[in-house]
Order: sequence, then structure tokens, then C-alpha cells
Amino acid sequence: MKNKIIVIILIIAIISILAFIVIQQLQVIKNNHRQNIDKTPKPYPQPKENQSITILENGEYIIHAGDHDFKAMIFVPKDWNKKCVILVHGLGSNREKWIKESVVKDLVDHRFCVLVFDLPLHGSRGKMKSFAQLPIVIKRGAEDVYFAANFLKSKGVEEVYLISRSLGSIVSAVALGNGAEISKAELLLASANLTYLSEHSSVATDLKIRSEMEKWASNQDILKEIDPLYKLPNYRGAIHFHCGKKDKVLPPETCQLAFDSASLVSEKKLFWHDTGHSMPKDLFIDEALEFFGNSQGKTSIVINPPLKRFTCSYHPSSEPPIHVLLVLHIEPRLDPHSHEMRLDSPETEREYNDVRSELEWLLDFCDKTGVKMTALFNGWYMQLAFEKNDLSLLEKLLDSGHEIGTHAHSICYDDSERKWYPCADPDRWFSDAKIAVDRVLRAIGKGENRVMCAMFPRGEYSQECSLMSRYGYDIGLGNRPEIALNFFGHIVWNPWRPSCVDDYDTSLVENFSTPFVSIDHRAQIGSTTSHGGVDSRASTLKRQFLMIFLEWKTREVCGVEDKIWSWGVVDHPNYGSRYRSDIEDFFEWLNNYFIDVVTVHGNVVAVYSTASEVTDEYYDWESSNPGRSSFSYRAGMGYPYITEFSKNILLSSQYVGEKNFGSKIVGFILKPIGSSTINGFTVKQVIILWNNGRSNASVDLSEYFSNKVNVCTPWGECTTSDPSRITVGDLPVIVFSYGATSP
Repeated sequence: MKNKIIVIILIIAIISILAFIVIQQLQVIKNNHRQNIDKTPKPYPQPKENQSITILENGEYIIHAGDHDFKAMIFVPKDWNKKCVILVHGLGSNREKWIKESVVKDLVDHRFCVLVFDLPLHGSRGKMKSFAQLPIVIKRGAEDVYFAANFLKSKGVEEVYLISRSLGSIVSAVALGNGAEISKAELLLASANLTYLSEHSSVATDLKIRSEMEKWASNQDILKEIDPLYKLPNYRGAIHFHCGKKDKVLPPETCQLAFDSASLVSEKKLFWHDTGHSMPKDLFIDEALEFFGNSQGKTSIVINPPLKRFTCSYHPSSEPPIHVLLVLHIEPRLDPHSHEMRLDSPETEREYNDVRSELEWLLDFCDKTGVKMTALFNGWYMQLAFEKNDLSLLEKLLDSGHEIGTHAHSICYDDSERKWYPCADPDRWFSDAKIAVDRVLRAIGKGENRVMCAMFPRGEYSQECSLMSRYGYDIGLGNRPEIALNFFGHIVWNPWRPSCVDDYDTSLVENFSTPFVSIDHRAQIGSTTSHGGVDSRASTLKRQFLMIFLEWKTREVCGVEDKIWSWGVVDHPNYGSRYRSDIEDFFEWLNNYFIDVVTVHGNVVAVYSTASEVTDEYYDWESSNPGRSSFSYRAGMGYPYITEFSKNILLSSQYVGEKNFGSKIVGFILKPIGSSTINGFTVKQVIILWNNGRSNASVDLSEYFSNKVNVCTPWGECTTSDPSRITVGDLPVIVFSYGATSP
């Protein structure tokens, strides 16, 4: 009995000592927030229930997130500025990462409160055992971010910001698109297009992981809930992206696509770093503090300034037509195991026959429609065509008004083994491909090999000028893919002489001494995954072409300076018949409404051209306008064209169809993607009206609109009108449903 009493006394003493330690620890956390941001975190106090807290203080909280709860740690400085930053970690990490990196400390030192939490199946919330669970992590994690922001706002936080990394940036992008009350977001190692990731991420080289991802990567219902590609277009706040040029986990293309998807934000900027899948604090924290306004409330950098003020003189003038190009890329098909393409292999023979068959179809299609092709060949096809003496199809291509040029992938030719293989020598990329193309053209006895598309890494063009000059190419066709698209939402609309620099931000800057002319175009027609997820379905190309048409028409009607205009899209015959329906749909639409159509002022709207025809017209324009800029853009500049208003509306809409209102008036019908607000107006239905007649006309759109509508010029001068009596003249107007959301 005596021994039992002694044991009980000892237990009571131990419990008392432990209780005293816990109470002391709680007091330390309450009185000194810096204890929580050491590199070795201290024990957390017991979680606090949301409803019982009226002001924020240091500690761990339970936050209700719809059908589940989660714990979050909050750090509040004594001189708090009433702004809070939510930190969202990456795959396989946890909330402690931000503390150990001193990111929490730096933010608190600058008077921000900070909220950190573990993503679902991470840290204290378990472990993700399979990539098949990734949709659950993203969906629930996005809910956590959403409710964390709501919680902070309910406790007196004036502004909520966010920093996320890797998987956390995917989660956060979904939360932003779902309406989380976050006014500024810093997404590190961001990504969009999860289908592309499931195929091209280095993680997917593991066959087990790849099969796990395939369970959801092609399910559109799931993707629409978890892919930033579908969510970022809904976000209206300010957003900055930090990405690694050498990232193999989340390839740079997917970061560029995330940037491009944020099409309606108030501000956005993309920072490239010479890193892989890593974004240490020193690369982003100073920029983030400036972006968030630091502790003094500084104004952050404005990347997208207000729309340009433009006054139309309504003195119509001549305007050169929009040159429309169909660019062909004949690609190599390297063996997935050896990474080689052997000329004598059965696979290469099949590839040759498949490409040849598709070239025959394209020639027949172009003969019927008037489309002109600029066909750029990798060396392997030309080698086999020459060896087989199979030159009649290529000769027919030239005789039909098309042209042949070179497409140089980062591969070299080994003559002793008759194979193409990856190499790191750009000089060989050019020379080996050029030799094969030139030999065929000499054998045919016609054609000029002027056009080159070379696979330089984006933003790395310092060798381009010397190589183009050395090998006699004066036309660079598509050598800067998606750069303009990422900066302002569409390709460059004018041929120009770009800078040969190793700097992504200045690679579109004009340099009159550059020895070649650059022409931009969109990625594979019909595809949504090419070049990291560029959407070039026929419906998307139609609204993209409407953008350049509205710019062109504004300049014609208003008498703005004339320039050479170009617009193109690429097709890869290697894909066979996969994209024929999109090719037929899009070019039939162009023929119906724009190609060889003459305006009331006598100008042709658009024509089909080869790259050489565009360049020769540019040379004539250049000689008549010495020293005048055709196009130039540097990251951070304002939009380089006049019609930013219509461009923004079209970027946030999907093309539905068209309707003729008489013989001279057509309406192009679009619907907004999600909830769209443009310049203070809620957009529910969009119709672009164009009257190519000689007098104004009244159009009745009451079948599309029940209330008053906005009727706007392409540059954004708007009036309201009854939908049954909309006046449209020579200048196209944009009509959309009325509903002002701001005074």
C-alpha cells in the first residue's frame, strides 16, 4: 500500500511539472512572436476555435473549411500593419519549411501577419501515398486557402496576400480562380495544363507515377476543378510568377501557360530564374515585399497600365492587307529509347510515308481553298526524298505557289551511322539540316531556301544573328514561340527585326541591325497541348484573328499609320489526319469573311501569303519608311497596339458562331469564359458587328439581349443602346450585355 501511495505521488508530481512547462511555453508564444520564427519551431499552443476569437494573436487555430477542418499557425507582429500573407508549401513538404527558411521571420519583421498550414496528406495531415490522390490534395487544399482568407478577413485583416511554391502554386491558382479573397499573389514555380505535366514532367518518367496520374489527367470534369488552366482566367487581383528556366518537374512551358492564363488580372509579371525546380528565399523575398507594399504601403509595380487614350480622326486611309500564313513543320521522330532517328529503320520509313501522304492532302486542300504554305523541313525527310528520287511532290509544292525552307531541331547528323541524334551545337543544327534541304532544291532546279525556324531555348538568342547570316537565312519564322503570347495574349502582328540577346524580357525589342526579319505564328492548329498547352482549336483561332482584324480596321477607318500585317498558324504533317477538321473549319471561315474581301475604302482585308512574300513586302515598306519602327516590345511596357479593350474582351471569351444581318453586315457571336468584368462592366454575351456597306445601318439584337447593352469601339469608347436598334457603320462595334459593377 505504501509503495502505491509513493507511485501516485510521483505521477502527480510529474504531471504538475509537465503542466508548468506547457503553461510557460504558451506564455512565451503569446508574449514573443519571434520565438515562433526561429529555425527550430517551438511547440504550438492548443488550437483556438474560430468563433471565440475576435482579434488575431499568435497561435494555432482550427479553421472550418466546408466539410472539414484544418489547423493553421498564425504569427502576428506587435506593430502589425493589418495585412496578412498566407504561405502554401509544395509537394512532400510542410508548413515548417517556411519557418526554417526564415520566410515567416522576414514577413513578420516587415509588419505582416503570416498564416501557415499543412496541405492535405502532408505534414500533420497524413501522407500522400499515390499521385492518383493529387486531385484530392489540390481540391481540398484550394478550399483551405479559400477559407483561410475568409477567416483572416473576418478577424479584421484589411488585405490578404499569398506566397506559394510548386504544388502549392497549383493549389493557390485554383483557390484564386474560385474567388478566394486574396488581392495579391506571388506564385513560385507555377504551372498550368496538368495533362501536359502528366506526360512531360520528369516525375512522369516513373512509369508507376505516370500510370497513377493517367487515372485523372484526361478526365475533363476533374481537370476543370483542379487545373489552373481553367481557374486563373477568373482571377482579377494582382499576380506575380517566379519560374525556373531549367525546371524539369514543372517545365517552363507550363509556367508560361499559367502566366498567360491569368488574362484578366489587374497586374501581372513573370520573373525567370536560372534554376531548376528550386526557388530559394533570396530569389523572391525582396520582390515579394516590394509587391506587397512593404511595411510603408508603397505602390507596387504596375505592369499593365490603364488602356491607352486614343482619338479616331475618321479619315480613312489605305492599309496593307493582313497576310495569313499556313506554316508546315516536318518534324523528326526520335526513338524514345535511343533518342535517335536512323534513316534505314522501318519506323523512319513509315514516318516518311505518313508525312508524304499528309502533304498530298494539304496540297489538294490548298489548291481548293487558295491557302499558301511555307513548308519547313527537318533534314531527314529531304535526305530520303533525294535518295528515293521522290521529288515530284516537292516540285508540285513549289509550282503551286508554296515555298520550302528549313526547320532545325537541336539534332545533328552522323553520316557514318546514317542517324540523327540530339546535340548541343547550334551551328550543326543549321548546317546539317540546310545541306539536306539545299540538295533537294538544287535537284528540282527551283526554290530558294530563305526561311529558318530553329529550336533555340526561349529567351536565348545571342547566336541567332550570326547563324542566320552565316547560312543565308533572311527570314526567322516562329523563332520566338509564345513570348508575345505570354506578354500580352497574342502573337506579334507585324514582321520586325528582333534583338539577338539572351534575355527573355528584351527578346522582342526591335534592332534595325538584325540581319533577318522575324514573323510570328501560333502553335499547332487544332491542338490544346502543343508548346506547353497553347489552345489553337479553330474556335480559338477565330477569336484570335478577330483581334488583329479589329486593330487593322481601326487603323484603316481612323487613318492611323500603315504597317505590314501578318498572322499565321502551324501544322505538323507528322500528325496525319488528326487536325484536318480544324484546318478545314478555320480556313473556310477566313474565306467566307476576310480573304480577298474589299472594304468600302478599297482595301483588301486579308490575303494568303508565304513567308517570303510577307518579307519582300516588309522590305519595300522598310525602304519607304527608313528608321520607322514596325514593332518593338520590352517586358513591362504598355500594350503595343491600339485596341487593348477589344483584345481583353476577346481573350476572356469563347467563339460561338456568326450570323448575317443582311448582305453586308455580319455578327460574330461570343460568350465569356466564366464570370467576366471588363472596365467596370459585367459581360454576359458579346457580339462583334461589322458593316461593310457604304451607309450606317440599324441591327436588331433583341433575340440575344433583353436589357440595354454597351456598344463600344474597338478601343473602348462606349455608349448604351436599346438592343433592338443598334447602329453600325464601317467601324466594327462590340456589343455586350449591360450591367455596370463600378461607378
